[in-house]
Amino acid sequence: MAQRLPVQVTNYIEELESTDPEALVAVFDRNGYYLYATPNHDSAIGFTPEVLLRMNLTEIIDKRDHHAAWVLRTISVLYAKPIPFSSRLVAKSGDLVPISGTLRHISVPGGEMYFVSFVRVSR
Repeated sequence: MAQRLPVQVTNYIEELESTDPEALVAVFDRNGYYLYATPNHDSAIGFTPEVLLRMNLTEIIDKRDHHAAWVLRTISVLYAKPIPFSSRLVAKSGDLVPISGTLRHISVPGGEMYFVSFVRVSR
């Protein structure tokens, strides 16, 4: 499920989803709010895309990883390539779900910034 996203972002989402349909793909705005999430987030962490679109990433990332997530997001602005990372998501049940993958920053004309994550559960 997605809000209106620029073509550069939707093209990248399609590329990622075709690479690994089981991966969790999400897009966040500059403030960490979900703009897109693949349906398989529900089976991985218990939140549907519709629910995630009303949430901020800080509600899903383990509190111990908040600073690292902020640093990763900041660093990603300086690079055009995806940056590898690992973290823990807090599932709806409260369980911690280890993930690893990449984060990529995409800037579009007009100054809007998007952050696209492509992760796999590391169980």
